[in-house]
Amino acid sequence: MTINAKSIQSHFSLQNVQSNAYALNAIERTCSYDDFERSSRFCEEALKAAGFSHVERIAHAADGVSATYDCIMPQAWNLDKGKRSFLEIVDEKLSAEERLLADSAANPLHATVWSAPTPQGGLTAELIDFSALKPGHYEAARGKWVLYAPHSEYSSTSPASLLWGLYHNLTEAGIAGLVTSDMLCAELMPNELNWQNGIGYTGWYLTKGEKRVPAFAITPLATWRLQKLLARGKVILHGELNCSNYDGQIYTVTGVIPGESKEEIALMAHLYEPFVNDDAAGFAHLCEFGRQLVERGVKLKRTLRVVFSMELYGMAAYLKTHSKNIILAANFDGIPHPEDPKTIIVRRTPFNKSHFSDWLIWDLLKKRLPLLTLEQEYASYSDDTFTNDPDFGQNGIPTFWLHSHCNKSHHSTGILFDADWGAAKCQLPVFAEILETLLCVDKLPNYAHRAARELRAAAQAILADKRLSIFEKKMWLQAEYIRQRQRLESVRDYTGQPVAIEPLQTTWKRFSAKAEALPSQRLTPSEKTALKVIVTRGKLGYPFSLAAVPLQERHPVFIPHVLWALFDGKRNLLECVRMADAERNAITSPKKLVKIISELQWLAGYGYLKIEVSEK
Repeated sequence: MTINAKSIQSHFSLQNVQSNAYALNAIERTCSYDDFERSSRFCEEALKAAGFSHVERIAHAADGVSATYDCIMPQAWNLDKGKRSFLEIVDEKLSAEERLLADSAANPLHATVWSAPTPQGGLTAELIDFSALKPGHYEAARGKWVLYAPHSEYSSTSPASLLWGLYHNLTEAGIAGLVTSDMLCAELMPNELNWQNGIGYTGWYLTKGEKRVPAFAITPLATWRLQKLLARGKVILHGELNCSNYDGQIYTVTGVIPGESKEEIALMAHLYEPFVNDDAAGFAHLCEFGRQLVERGVKLKRTLRVVFSMELYGMAAYLKTHSKNIILAANFDGIPHPEDPKTIIVRRTPFNKSHFSDWLIWDLLKKRLPLLTLEQEYASYSDDTFTNDPDFGQNGIPTFWLHSHCNKSHHSTGILFDADWGAAKCQLPVFAEILETLLCVDKLPNYAHRAARELRAAAQAILADKRLSIFEKKMWLQAEYIRQRQRLESVRDYTGQPVAIEPLQTTWKRFSAKAEALPSQRLTPSEKTALKVIVTRGKLGYPFSLAAVPLQERHPVFIPHVLWALFDGKRNLLECVRMADAERNAITSPKKLVKIISELQWLAGYGYLKIEVSEK
């Protein structure tokens, strides 16, 4: 079927996208769940107005206990909008303006979502800079406010690194409260806030029963002021945070535009975050995509489904029981950012769930937007591409993501984290053409020789890669062969047209023979151990929140999701690790491999997986 690109251009309304994006963001910018209830109703009505049918708003328990595939839904949280929450320096020598560090009346994001409230009358305590603490020894912070404003000397990331267990360590040490600031883009945006997303003990967010403290976010300007005062002597802070954590609800909003087949393509964008481009614009974009399809009277071969929910947690809760008809999915977390509007990043499907859409998307982008830079990104199962995991659909749903760079501006209130509407005007109709093609296509190009060429190029690079051992080269080659073969087979499964596998097989035989002819190399002790281990996934899912582990025994687990997805009870652990390395374009060190084995043994004790050890 030929797609009318000019028709899409003439019917696609950027004004509609802007209007819905800013209207939704105006509701969600407090991060309060009572406002999230309103935003879900706004989305429900917007989908109906756009012409979607079977529109549903589905409630999920937000209680800090309920889990879907080990994603524990965080408790509901509200900022008391009737009371002012603020943080200030206790020093009468300073003016009121100089004392004030955070004020929810000026910006509700000064109050960190899922924080604990301060005691009645507020919390007054001394401040200590995290950089003054010895790594792993935080006793000196007991009873104090802690300033966490990461710099390269002790952190290469923004405050979101707190989700990797640091919050756990600080709260266990007995800190009174937390003050965070993102200094990554301080010189460029000194008076902007960074939203603190992802404070958790082991997973992304806190669960019921885990310790939480009052937490404020402040600007780089305020941070520099504090650091100068700390250099002179003791600093006392007083904070009042009026908020509540409670058992509530959060919602998935979904709707369809029916096609000839019940097979669905699911387009996902998350709700419930406080930025236009994270991700009110994603919702507005997909709503407009559906509206113009209806207006143009496009006859779809496959059914279009849109899913809007809480990132990962709400999506998982919905898809666990509603994904059987989904054959392909796409994540639309954000649209072009001003930080890099001339680059489009295509996150491809993973090698073990690869799909021809990787080719189709790349080709259409190059054809329609030839002046832009295209980057291919390795699969990682994050940012709502977790649906590639075998737990979803029949055995994983091929999922891609189109996005742009926002490295420095991510989660900043500055203009660089807004949408670049000029770039969006050019790019969004092209994205719409890609999606309409996937919904309507009944015949695809003959990709047989392309798959063989790409395997040949990848194989030559792998065999010449001096970083890789002989075993690693063999596994990387095998992963690339699986990728290209599954892409070809997906053409057959999607359209029913015959596919020639022979050119790919011929290329594979040639290069696999070259790999087999390479001289043998000794394995490290940890590799020898991994070679004997067979891992089978359990029914609990990827160990994200550790719901099956007693609260006091939880600790952060560092196992790449792309590795977890390979545990099929057939490949040995070393094969899985090296194939996951190929997908990540990284090499797991012997030390890291020892850690992975230890973590897997620990997880096996709680039913997350089964380990068998061969004596051969």
